[in-house]
Amino acid sequence: EGCAPAGQVSISNLDDNYIIHAKKFLDKINLSYAEKYHHRGFADSRDLIANSSLLARFMRNACGTGSSNKKVPAFAYSAKEEFVSGLLQGYFDGDGNFTLNRKMIRVSSNSEELLDGIKLLLTRFSIFASKSKDHKQDYLMIPYKYAPLFLEKIGSSIKHKGTSLYKLADLACKNTLENYSDYNDLISGFDN
Repeated sequence: EGCAPAGQVSISNLDDNYIIHAKKFLDKINLSYAEKYHHRGFADSRDLIANSSLLARFMRNACGTGSSNKKVPAFAYSAKEEFVSGLLQGYFDGDGNFTLNRKMIRVSSNSEELLDGIKLLLTRFSIFASKSKDHKQDYLMIPYKYAPLFLEKIGSSIKHKGTSLYKLADLACKNTLENYSDYNDLISGFDN
């Protein structure tokens, strides 16, 4: 949800809770920040900007630069569960959605390497995803049977996304496995 050009880190999101979490982190590491509200031609936007060449360089080195080159930082794979949970929550709160009509949790990215890393981190919580691609982006799709685990282990800090996740988890708890189909477990070439 942002970028790290030379000398600063910018986080773009309109949700108050998302920005509050970012501010708490910046306060904890004693970095000052400024907020800018603007209209980028097609939608309102809010940027939280922290001036720090050290943090910007760290973000670029650890996470990559450019939307198609982003990646999960290597240290995340061996980090504590609490850190991984927070990283996943931040990512899904930014780029994910929880859809009742499609019965899935979905997140998109221009970076296949980032999605592969997110997919691997999800396995720490026994949550499995499949990858898909359309003409614009790559997607991770998590079947709704994992929604109760996602709610418990990762959750969401954004109110409307949290409400949708809760409803999806409730739906998964009410359904039996007999009424459920899962593309993660399909093996092609065996007829019906």
